Amino acid sequence: MADNGARSMTNAGLLSEARKLDAEATPGPWRAEGCMIRASQRDYIANVYKGKDDEDKHDRDFIARARTLLPQLADALEQAEAVIKIAIDGADVYKRRWEASQEDWNRTVATMQENDRLAASAKGWEQDALLHATNEGNERRRRKKAEAVLRAIAGEPGGDACHAMARRYFEEVKG
Repeated sequence: MADNGARSMTNAGLLSEARKLDAEATPGPWRAEGCMIRASQRDYIANVYKGKDDEDKHDRDFIARARTLLPQLADALEQAEAVIKIAIDGADVYKRRWEASQEDWNRTVATMQENDRLAASAKGWEQDALLHATNEGNERRRRKKAEAVLRAIAGEPGGDACHAMARRYFEEVKG
């Protein structure tokens, strides 16, 4: 099978072939004059004539322009690939930064959840402590009232006041 240039190539292969053709060809620019292609250093490059003036002119213009266009396109492809590489590298950097920020966020959320859990526990402990203190306070008041009742019953000094206090206590308990 003959190689007519229609094979599939990578960008690197295309660039290599374009650079090789550019290096081996007569330096440009080339120009179309009549049915001939001429170069700036060497007068005559090729004759393009098929007998159809319009088609011949288009072919000559294409050949002449391809001499300078091919290296320009090769340069543009290299520049575009360099920009793409920079963009990909930059995207990788930002992706890693984003992933790191996600990890930081996840740690922050976990810390906030732990703080909420601890705060809820502390509030429970605070309520337990308050209830305990309230119960202790109530217990002390009950003991004082019970002691006053016992003193009143035992006839200690201040018995009338103690007696009145005992009556109020028993009324509260019954009521």
